[in-house]
Amino acid sequence: LKGNFPGGDIADFNIVYSIGDWIRGKVKGSVENFGRNGLHTEKDFTVSLGNLERSLPSRLLEKLEGIDLMGEAVFHSDFSGKLDSNFKLDHAGLNVDLNLERVGIQVKEPRVSIKNLAARIHFPAELDMKKGIKVPSINIQTHMDQIEALGKVALRGIESTTQIEIAEYFHPNSPKVIPF
Repeated sequence: LKGNFPGGDIADFNIVYSIGDWIRGKVKGSVENFGRNGLHTEKDFTVSLGNLERSLPSRLLEKLEGIDLMGEAVFHSDFSGKLDSNFKLDHAGLNVDLNLERVGIQVKEPRVSIKNLAARIHFPAELDMKKGIKVPSINIQTHMDQIEALGKVALRGIESTTQIEIAEYFHPNSPKVIPF
């Protein structure tokens, strides 16, 4: 932790953490003039799906009996914004990446196997307290090497890409639930 603390500046903070052998992550960022001149954070965390499954309470594991998970779920976000003179968020930008990497799922009954599933969801978001929230685009990409079911059906090399674009801001006080 470095900075001019009486002046409200934190030049750099970096926190690294882990929970057992199934979550590891870090948070880093900076703050200028108590956030009025800007604040920035980057967050990353990774969940080992196989280790998470083994860490679940026995009553949950009983419900998942016959299902084996492997691979990782990875989350990354990058946030920048400014606070107003009352220390309320005035405007902000956010980029989010959610990834599944090298995911495998084995189900014993009915017999289903998914090999090397990868998926990425990426979206930026903008917040303007006068206009509202805008998510201008959502990009979803998936890839799966193979899926087998019941020993009779096998699909290989499945890929998809979806791009959703949204031009409007959504204001939380608006009667419209979805901005389109």
